[in-house]
Amino acid sequence: MHIKSSLLLFAMLFIANSFYAQVGIGTTNPSPAAMLEVSSQSNGIGDYKGFMPPRVPNIAARNAIAPGVGDYGLMVYVADNGADESCLQLWVGDDWIDVKCYALNTPPVATDLELVGTTSPGETVTASFSYSDADGDLAGSHTYRWYLADDDSGTGQTTVQSGTSSTFALTAAHENKYIAFEVTPVALTGESPGVAVMSDYRGPIVDGPPPASDLFISEYVEGSGNNKAIEIANFTGGAISLDDYELAIYFNGASSTSTTISFTNGTTLNHGDVWVVKNPSAGSISTFDQTGALTFNGNDPVALREVTGSIIVDVVGEIGNISNFAEDETLRKKSATGPSIVYDSADYDRFPQDTFDGLGSHTY
Repeated sequence: MHIKSSLLLFAMLFIANSFYAQVGIGTTNPSPAAMLEVSSQSNGIGDYKGFMPPRVPNIAARNAIAPGVGDYGLMVYVADNGADESCLQLWVGDDWIDVKCYALNTPPVATDLELVGTTSPGETVTASFSYSDADGDLAGSHTYRWYLADDDSGTGQTTVQSGTSSTFALTAAHENKYIAFEVTPVALTGESPGVAVMSDYRGPIVDGPPPASDLFISEYVEGSGNNKAIEIANFTGGAISLDDYELAIYFNGASSTSTTISFTNGTTLNHGDVWVVKNPSAGSISTFDQTGALTFNGNDPVALREVTGSIIVDVVGEIGNISNFAEDETLRKKSATGPSIVYDSADYDRFPQDTFDGLGSHTY
């Protein structure tokens, strides 16, 4: 009984003494002025360490601590304060104050993706994009994923190559497929990598001329009387809405638009398809998709334009020139010839007046 009482008294005295003693971490001789002293040396021979305060990921996590008035002096490190900063913060009894904040380093960004090259077997295509980093971190070795699909919407998408190569070699096995790439931008320093971004699909991969860069006027019919027609073709490799385009006619050497014709609202032109517009009184023309006020003669240029900005993508005839370039003729764009903003008569095959049998299809 006496031994038990002595042990109990010893334990109580030890605990009480511990409560009021100075504590040292990394040192056996804490300062008498400090309740807690942390030494930067863990072994006393120059192996220095740092002090890491409690860390929270964001303001919501910090607020979840919910300190009271008497908890002033509480310190935390907030990784993201919601203003693109990380901060060492101190609780002063009724609010948190910033001791010191630093701007966060942001990851790099990839924009303006473009698949460069001819999409034909035996050719090599290249992934091109614009790299940017808000903190000025230099570009590192980016990573790429290459995909093949059955159409330009990505149906049946499969990964065919991944790694740091920005090029992909096309073979006969890829014919009639569509190709795209995904790039993940990488910085040499700072926050990295960035968010992966994917390009549009290009194709189809065909053993022949590369896809056209845009829609074009494939046929210009300047027939007798009101037998006038314009055919638009799409050989870009993907479907395009005609809502974004219009026809513009320039009468008798005019340099500004004389009249415009819109396409049927909601029309989408698929790759390989054509769209024929004829004069409503063109009784000899049976193949057409819509009618419009086509009243041009052989000296009146016709342009295919983007509605936004009136940007010309293709033109038949020289705007501002009154000379006849297709009087009483049908002009049909030659195969493997796409759009051009400069008229070149060599781009067209010529047929006699009232030749309509080519309307409704085009060989590119």
